[in-house]
Amino acid sequence: TSPTSRFPIGRSTSRAVFISTSIGRLEFSESGGVYTAEAGVFFSLEKDIPIRELLREECVRAAIDRLARAYRDDPDQPFTAVGHSRLVTNGSQLRNENNQPVVKDGVVGILNGIIVNDDALWARHPEIRRTYDVDAEVMLALIRRHLESGWDVGTAISKTVAEAFGMVAAAYLFNDLDVLAVTTNNGSLYVLTNESDFLAFASEAHFLRVLAARMGLREEDGFLLHQIRPATGYVLDLRQFQLQTFACSDEPRRLSG
Repeated sequence: TSPTSRFPIGRSTSRAVFISTSIGRLEFSESGGVYTAEAGVFFSLEKDIPIRELLREECVRAAIDRLARAYRDDPDQPFTAVGHSRLVTNGSQLRNENNQPVVKDGVVGILNGIIVNDDALWARHPEIRRTYDVDAEVMLALIRRHLESGWDVGTAISKTVAEAFGMVAAAYLFNDLDVLAVTTNNGSLYVLTNESDFLAFASEAHFLRVLAARMGLREEDGFLLHQIRPATGYVLDLRQFQLQTFACSDEPRRLSG
């Protein structure tokens, strides 16, 4: 049985629902993971099986059902749920910490793509410590390092992406910040949102169109599908549900307050 992990995250106070799924269609060398967060606690499960099988795991179904019930009972209570299927690139899927979501230094990340210079980045930054084999780990470690240096989330991500070689679409959550960040350097990331209480993202627009159809989320009701342009991203304030854009070319910004 794969281990579970728990640690406190920032508690959100306004309405918010976030769902991300990348349902893999390849079964060869595939692994998956899910992450849910509710009322300040997260549940994370990674396993070396395809995402379809992972979603049938009793503990995963229980976690998702618990979030769904909580939202039906109190729509003002926010929650997050993210999932990812990983076609193995580097790092054995037999080690659960190499499967996604990856948790490092209080940053939870799901990355679709590959970082080809991860070894060079570890060598360039001896102040951060490698624990896993998966290439995504170095991204999370560098983002945390930049946050600790006082940069805001968009700048921390931009500084990290500037050093990375490869194609990446990613989402990040944090144990000490009430934000969700999504970014891509190749444009392979899409967002469906009404910009008031719902946001979903996926690596392909098709998944979001299917989701919108199944949930009855209509464009005339304000639910719009956006592609995130290359070298840009969104930072969503989970407390106020305010969506801000950033570009990797933006002037660096310090954290306010």
